[in-house]
Amino acid sequence: MRIDLPKGSAYRVEGPACLHVISGCIRVSGGRKTEGERVIVPRARSVSVEAVEQSSVDYLGEEGKLEELKGEVIPSEWMRAIDEIRKTGGTVLVLGDVDVGKTFFTTCAGNLLFESGMEVAVLDGDVGQNDIGPPATVALGKFERPVGLLAELRMRDAYFVGDVSPAGHIPEFLVGMARLARRGSEISDVLLVNTPGWISGQGRTLQILTAEMLEPSLIIALQRRDELEGILGFFEKVMRLPVSPHARSRSREERAEIRRLNFARYFENAKRVELDMRKCSVFGKLLGSGREIEPACFGNHVVYVESTGNELFLVSEEELSEGEVERIRKFFGKVKWIKTGEEKGLLAGLLGADGRMLGLGIIERVDFRRKKLIVISPVDRIEEVMAVRVGTIRIKPSGEEIYTAEGEVL
Repeated sequence: MRIDLPKGSAYRVEGPACLHVISGCIRVSGGRKTEGERVIVPRARSVSVEAVEQSSVDYLGEEGKLEELKGEVIPSEWMRAIDEIRKTGGTVLVLGDVDVGKTFFTTCAGNLLFESGMEVAVLDGDVGQNDIGPPATVALGKFERPVGLLAELRMRDAYFVGDVSPAGHIPEFLVGMARLARRGSEISDVLLVNTPGWISGQGRTLQILTAEMLEPSLIIALQRRDELEGILGFFEKVMRLPVSPHARSRSREERAEIRRLNFARYFENAKRVELDMRKCSVFGKLLGSGREIEPACFGNHVVYVESTGNELFLVSEEELSEGEVERIRKFFGKVKWIKTGEEKGLLAGLLGADGRMLGLGIIERVDFRRKKLIVISPVDRIEEVMAVRVGTIRIKPSGEEIYTAEGEVL
């Protein structure tokens, strides 16, 4: 369907949809698109489109939605902030609650700064709604052309946090952010850091620690009222901005669907592979945290035992009775155990020799007797895997999250 866009008109396009620019010039999330270029909007995503001049586009999107917007697409206060970023460069932290437009601001700023000739990198720290990398990671990308969505940036590096929320994985989150920020600063004039929308309770502490660690040249604070003041009070270089009037709220169900689609897309071409646990380290919250000891003295059904000095971790092929657990506890103190098969579905990060993430895998089975780890993964260079970090979320290759009561399995 051909649509004529008058100069200055603006629209929100919700996917799945595709725009093909027939004539004229439009801005998509701040990035210029001209005759012959296409804009693809995936399902459950949306972009803003503004006609720089009289333009015509071919719109395809029976399941999508095209909605006209009134007022400024990019608020004037945002434009002044982007001008300030252009002057300061360095690391810029983008803070805000959920659904305030952090990702939209980051995309617009990245496009406009790139257009002005700057080298622009983006560190996406939103582990639940990550655009650059798969969920459960923080990821680094760099602008090589104007984009409508951060998902169009090529992923340069990523770090596996372990879950789709940093809660329970704060050390991993901070290490990942520090490593990727260091690399992002090396390849850019400005590093835009998109943070998770967790700003209360432990989330407040996480945001303060992240800012203290990264030492940004500027903090961009998107807030509806004063919900960020408990964080901002610790810092001087802050620009407080209003929330975009076009910011769209997503329900919990919509966010879960976006994660499912992203996981499904990531594992679409995954295959079943076998890793030798004698050649690569496997570690999680329990596994790999102590010294492996011979399991034979605990019974034929016990296939793995690890001691941390004051705690014993066991893997058994059969259910352990309360009596068995109590006898072990008398000699070794605290005991944690799981039954073989309970590890199925756990998400894991596959790491190379330098600790860099090669990709993700879904644990299908751990064969403790043969010392083999069977995973489903799209990683091609499986022979380069030197370590496996086990997370605490379970998923299926379809992307569906499997919720369980256990916070720690491996």
